[in-house]
Amino acid sequence: MQEDVYELFKQYQFNHWWFTGRRKVIHAFMRKFICAKNLEILDIGSGYGGLIPTLQTFGVVDTIEPHTATHEQLEQLGIRTIYGKDFFPIICPEHRYDIVTLFDVLEHIEDDSRALQVVRNQLLKKQGYCFLTVPAHPGLWTEIDERSNHFRRYTIKRLRTLLLEAGFTTISLSYFMCLLFPMDILNRKLQQNQPPKLSEIKQTPALPATNNLLETIFGMESALISRVHFPVGSSIIAKAEG
Repeated sequence: MQEDVYELFKQYQFNHWWFTGRRKVIHAFMRKFICAKNLEILDIGSGYGGLIPTLQTFGVVDTIEPHTATHEQLEQLGIRTIYGKDFFPIICPEHRYDIVTLFDVLEHIEDDSRALQVVRNQLLKKQGYCFLTVPAHPGLWTEIDERSNHFRRYTIKRLRTLLLEAGFTTISLSYFMCLLFPMDILNRKLQQNQPPKLSEIKQTPALPATNNLLETIFGMESALISRVHFPVGSSIIAKAEG
């Protein structure tokens, strides 16, 4: 990602409605499949660590994060080991984990097929879990995808095929950010016609009440994601067993 994107994540990851709502959905989705604690987890692409406290409810966390400016904050969050210098799958720990996570990371990797194969064959323990999220719907591509150094957006069919080809067996996928999907479509169509600056898109809404309302609506999906698969949404969440 470009430096300004990292800075926005650092500034807003604990208070912006998109980050907080997404965190609740991810936690609820993982809880659907994982009851154990004290697991070993590898988080690929942690950024400034907005999801680390959530992952630590399941066990100890290592990370692959090449952006060295984030490492101090990751250490403060209690990361056990930080693998840096280069990005996954170029860098790959010689260790196997109970859980490997890639939250909004796969779209940044040019060879996404190889990345999933490395997770399955080199990083996961037998019967381990891979959890990931990706942006959905290629037709929603905007300047934000460009500035974020995305290679693609996904469909559920495409992501399922990649996971199966990588050797994963039991796979569960769902769209999310469903309830706010109409708003997101409208926003992205406006961006396609008149691309705004990144800082104008990702900033916390000026009115706290607006931010709280959007967080509440998005967060409602966390109560549903363990029971239903949303038919539409601007993102996809997946679980795959190795």
